[in-house]
Amino acid sequence: MQKLLITLLFISQVLLGQGKAYKAIDGITYKKGDLIKLGVASKGTDFQFIYTYKHVSGLTNGLRILDAVSGNDVNIDKDETPHLASSELNHYEGKILQFRKMTLEDKTEIVNAIVEYKNDYRIMVPVDLALFCGEMKSSNPDFSTTIASKMNEQQSDMTQVKSFSPDFEIAFISAKGDTYNQTVTISYTIKHKLVHQRLDIGSVRKDWSRAATPSKAYDFDGNEYDYNNITLGSEASDNGLKVTNKVPTNVTLKASVTFIKILPDVKSFNFVTIPVSYKDDAGGSSKYGEIEISNVKINWD
Repeated sequence: MQKLLITLLFISQVLLGQGKAYKAIDGITYKKGDLIKLGVASKGTDFQFIYTYKHVSGLTNGLRILDAVSGNDVNIDKDETPHLASSELNHYEGKILQFRKMTLEDKTEIVNAIVEYKNDYRIMVPVDLALFCGEMKSSNPDFSTTIASKMNEQQSDMTQVKSFSPDFEIAFISAKGDTYNQTVTISYTIKHKLVHQRLDIGSVRKDWSRAATPSKAYDFDGNEYDYNNITLGSEASDNGLKVTNKVPTNVTLKASVTFIKILPDVKSFNFVTIPVSYKDDAGGSSKYGEIEISNVKINWD
């Protein structure tokens, strides 16, 4: 029943205000039947804003509602719930089937293009968000220049940070490029209200049967960058892989990660991911997560 409610909520949102055309932030009016081209997955293996889901006819949904109201069990295919699209959809071109408007909890309205895919699947593209972060390509040649200008003017408003845990506060400081060494150092702070914690940051292994997950940065063209140094407070990585340090209760600690082999014509990162493992400093089992930083302007020296 819970799965049905989630599915019905999704349906009720996206069917609100369905339209035949939409003028996007790149100045182009997109219409039903137009081809749109996706960019690259800004999180490397996955897109940030583009979803795929299995299409279900209105008749099927109507029958499910009747079954649910009658108290009967309703089985929902997990693929009918939207999932973040994978990098397999990089540069995919598809026809717009329709537009649907979704109203979020904070009353923000997002217009999605529903795009044809294969085997009864659909792609849901939040047009403006996808254009802004490069996950959808614009045919307007001036659009990328406009976005770069806006990032320069409104950097503090556009950079978004997601913590690896709700118990930890992460605040972005800067992204400084070193032209001579062709590196970019991302600086940020960490703070928490738990008992003293011990953190590993950088290349973290969740399971010894699997390879460690390293920090990565991605630009708006889909290029991926590795790192060679990471710091947490006064500690620095001695092997270029990870750093370990104690983070006391209610103490703000500065941290950084330096990405390498980056040319100065790379003006911004689309997405940065920094794996973290943490546990009580006095002992206990570790928990895992990732710091995610999006839309990062690089200030070159």
